[in-house]
Amino acid sequence: MESATPEEIALLKQMHRDWNWMSQHNEELLNKFENEFIAIKDEKVVAASASHDELLRQIKNLGLDARLMIVKFFTRKPQIF
Repeated sequence: MESATPEEIALLKQMHRDWNWMSQHNEELLNKFENEFIAIKDEKVVAASASHDELLRQIKNLGLDARLMIVKFFTRKPQIF
């Protein structure tokens, strides 16, 4: 089995910090971004939109990679998967 590179470990640690930040600010984020997709990187919201496609365009326009951040739809409605 391959070991993770230092870059991969750093990315995983940052994503863990971002998940924790998102959890700690969940109510605040719901109040501000209800029924929107948001992108979180480095413990802050870097983009938000009601449209997933528009959110991805915003991320791309910022020169960022959506695969390297948290993208989540915020709603108070129960989600059925």
